[in-house]
Amino acid sequence: MSKRQEAYGLCKLCKNEGQVRHSHIFPEFLYERSYDEKHRAISIWPQSYHNEQILQKGLREYLLCQGCETHLSVFERYAAEVLRNLPSTAAHSPGDIVWVPGVDYRKFKVFQMSLLWRASIARQEAFAAVQLGAHEDRVRRLIQSGNPGRPWEYGCLLGTLRGPGSLEGTIKFPGKLRIEGHFTYHFVCWDLIWFYVVSSHASSFPGQGSFLSEDGALPIMVASETWDSFLTRIGQQLKRGGAL
Repeated sequence: MSKRQEAYGLCKLCKNEGQVRHSHIFPEFLYERSYDEKHRAISIWPQSYHNEQILQKGLREYLLCQGCETHLSVFERYAAEVLRNLPSTAAHSPGDIVWVPGVDYRKFKVFQMSLLWRASIARQEAFAAVQLGAHEDRVRRLIQSGNPGRPWEYGCLLGTLRGPGSLEGTIKFPGKLRIEGHFTYHFVCWDLIWFYVVSSHASSFPGQGSFLSEDGALPIMVASETWDSFLTRIGQQLKRGGAL
């Protein structure tokens, strides 16, 4: 028996009570690169005691009223268009950065922040690593007003892996790292690593050129490592204070 599409409760975005939708935590389109011919995807959990699991649909919770679903859909539709038209990185070597020009900074950055925020408010174990604390309400207000903030405010680095460490076709739920006093969160979908920085002093975070810029230049980092070694190397580079 399927869950009801709506239930009475508090909308997590506008904070008004009423009918809330059985919302996707991550938008359904983010899973489409991972589905096989039977509409199944492999999911990898950050907790070591979980084995790989099969997903047949995106995870949902009662989160948003219809008005807020409509508000977020503007950013989701735009992000889907950007991601579906990303240039291939196949011809690029590890260590290259592929630059995608002409991205609408406001729309794509708000979309990126919305994924981080949704992961934080979700109650399912798959998203338990993301706990934004006092940042959660600030991100909520930015999303609600459609304000992307500055590039380093809840900035997101995008990367892709090559070779045997590739996570092509998989979903990896969020994990957490602490780097030089900054909390970072990371997950994989759309064959991309999404690596977020959450900090009250994010303006001092090194490697800020790795984030989407206000002039619409989106960098995608190409790496050859395994997943774990990629995270280790990112941490080492950021500790050294070098731009990625």
